[in-house]
Amino acid sequence: MEAGIEEQRSIVRFLTAEGVGGRVIHCLMSVVYGEHSMSRSRVLVWHKRFREGRVPLQDDARTGQAHRVITPDVIAALGGHILANRRITVEEISLLMGISQCYVHAIVTKRLLYRKICAQWVPHQLTEEQKTQRMAASLGHLQRYHEEECVFLSRAATGNETWFHHFQPERKRQSQQWKHVNSPPPNKSKAGHTSSGKVMMTFFFDCKGPLLVEFLEHGATISAQRYEDTLQKLRRAIKSERPGMLSNGIILLHDNARPNTANCEQYATDIWLGGASTSPQQPRSLFGGLKRDIRGHLFASDEDVCGCVKMWFRRQPTGFFKDRIDRLSPSGINVLAVSEIIFEVRNVL
Repeated sequence: MEAGIEEQRSIVRFLTAEGVGGRVIHCLMSVVYGEHSMSRSRVLVWHKRFREGRVPLQDDARTGQAHRVITPDVIAALGGHILANRRITVEEISLLMGISQCYVHAIVTKRLLYRKICAQWVPHQLTEEQKTQRMAASLGHLQRYHEEECVFLSRAATGNETWFHHFQPERKRQSQQWKHVNSPPPNKSKAGHTSSGKVMMTFFFDCKGPLLVEFLEHGATISAQRYEDTLQKLRRAIKSERPGMLSNGIILLHDNARPNTANCEQYATDIWLGGASTSPQQPRSLFGGLKRDIRGHLFASDEDVCGCVKMWFRRQPTGFFKDRIDRLSPSGINVLAVSEIIFEVRNVL
């Protein structure tokens, strides 16, 4: 039978009041509680205290015991320092509040649930008006997603541009290998620098797979005319690969560099978001695995790079691209990421 320490002390207090001796009390409690009973020495100590008139069952405050630091007032004050300066350090908070760094760290991480991370690079900071526009547009996307559900994502096509170098050294984490505790660590020569030779790829896809893979020629730039030509190629690819998709209307998600938005009106009948001021960042999960797999490979020409990239896309399993499109839904990533430029195209793309 188990009993709390204060419950057992109350029994000692009762039997002491009845005139029972300390050793007898210990024997009686050992029969009832067995190994969970108070030790003989502790029974005798508390028997003596109760006999001298003690009433409380709780332990006395010990000499030198630390005062309580983590209190609601301290937590609130610490949270105020963080809200006033997001870059404040644990050391600075410790000096300001006069409490140890270990307590500061415990409050920040376990009570306030903060963690310190590096800022994410974005093209530019948004004004309050732009943030309001972005929120309103994102809520509109969320409402439409709930109304149309799977149809919304089945009509979505997305794309992005990225650079591929002829050579990029593999990351240190990629060279990890298992080592026995008694084996010497493996050696690795210092890798060369990223090559200057590179080629830009523009890639569009939907939930069923790739729609358009286009590589930029040397000397060419992404201008408004170039973007219009790319959209025309995308239109022909959709017409060939996805019959009926144009007539149903396409929800196109693409990044929004200024040249890309120059003449979008002639291709879109319903522009949802216009300009970089309202564009959240697009998911970049697609190119991460691709670039990781080709790191450490040396390509002799642009054609070798293009061939390797196309082969990588062909090797992806069924459902790979659908998974990337599904991440645009609220169940995958926050709806605020469901737009860079999003515009609906009906028969004009």
